[in-house]
Amino acid sequence: MSTAAATATKSGVSWSFDVAIMVSGAVLGLLGLVIFFDRGQLDARWMVALLIGVPAVVLISRFPLELHNPFIGMEVGFEAAVLVFLACFDDGHGALGIWLVAQILTEAGKRRRFDVRAFNVGLGTISGAAALLVMREVGGLGTTTPQELLAVCLGCTAYFFVDYVASAVSISLERRVSLFTELREGTTPVAVGVFVAFDTLGYLSALVERALPPWVAGLLAVPMVAILVATRALSRGVEHRRRLSALFDAAAEAQVVDSPRGLETVLRENARAAVASKHAGLRDAGPREREIGAPVRTGEGTMWLVAPAVDRARASITADQKALDALATVGEEAFARLNLTAEMGHLARHDALTELPNRTLFLDRVEQAVHRAQ
Repeated sequence: MSTAAATATKSGVSWSFDVAIMVSGAVLGLLGLVIFFDRGQLDARWMVALLIGVPAVVLISRFPLELHNPFIGMEVGFEAAVLVFLACFDDGHGALGIWLVAQILTEAGKRRRFDVRAFNVGLGTISGAAALLVMREVGGLGTTTPQELLAVCLGCTAYFFVDYVASAVSISLERRVSLFTELREGTTPVAVGVFVAFDTLGYLSALVERALPPWVAGLLAVPMVAILVATRALSRGVEHRRRLSALFDAAAEAQVVDSPRGLETVLRENARAAVASKHAGLRDAGPREREIGAPVRTGEGTMWLVAPAVDRARASITADQKALDALATVGEEAFARLNLTAEMGHLARHDALTELPNRTLFLDRVEQAVHRAQ
């Protein structure tokens, strides 16, 4: 589970927390690697698990479910299903080591700030270690009993909440907002249910591996792929509807707004809705590094609609750029209308040749003066 990273400058406290997560995750991950290789010789079964498990985590992580939120996308990843399988596979001694390798390769392929990727690796490792600890404390791993299923469910729940709370703390410190604001997410219960339900597919894979020939476990890839594809389609469908809604709202509001300042507010609010980011806005300067933007010609100059350049489950940087371009077109037409209206009003009250006030403006001013006198 992850959220869009903030772009504000980090404080010392924010850096300290993030570095603590990175270091703790590195220590736990290295410990997992030591345990993985501490057998005198490489175990063939675990080497197969390494060669299959790492690519599986990298692939599954590219298909998270993003729950609807107007401005902050909560991405619920399902790669922990592989961790569950590894925990129930053999004696589970290599689970954390393989998980660390998978986390590093997953984040290496993402276009994010280095500190964000390092933080995600550390937090993913800590969350995985917490899940493994809970599963082993509950017990029953390798027994094919209800106790084992309970251990898996509680382990997945622990993973989710460790990741969720630590992410919320990091974001609240970086953005300098209340932790309660970040934790207050109405879709959290749904996210927990979806997360645990999907990750139990890892437990089902372990049961199949124990009781049936190894090739049978490959059949589980069919429902898993179907779920991941459906998840991506659902996320992109929700994003498409929300984006169109923002553009239609902007077009409707731009037709009735009667001032440039009011139009700027309309563009700013709908840009944030279109790209699902509180950091989108309208300003005089163009996009900076790790930002995208679209120029809006106002008739008196050029303003820029800008937003963070972030790839998400429900949208890509290219899709966000297209949305800003469409919104910029709406804004330019609205500014042209306001300028034309102002120009027509000026011509109606001034002489076209001398630019002096005409009879219409004179009578209007007299009428206003009489009204004030009464």
